[in-house]
Amino acid sequence: MPHDSHANRRRGAQIVVLSLVMLVAAPAHGRVEQAKILKREPPGVMRCGVTVLVDDRSCPRGQIKRVIGGCILAGPGPRVAGPGRQRSCVPR
Repeated sequence: MPHDSHANRRRGAQIVVLSLVMLVAAPAHGRVEQAKILKREPPGVMRCGVTVLVDDRSCPRGQIKRVIGGCILAGPGPRVAGPGRQRSCVPR
């Protein structure tokens, strides 16, 4: 039985560590990292849901362009293209 107790404690510790990692990472998911303001939109494909700010002066004064990467919708059958990049002007 001591072996089972040790294994249970180890498993419990792993769950606690994983929970803490998820707790810390969850608030950051979907947020804009303010340190990354680009001069141009990134070329090529952006990962699904990745958000960047682009200061290309295409938005009115006091606003900046927010670009969110598009997603490919997976399901039964062939992949279906979802919405492309989403662009909007947001307050700085």
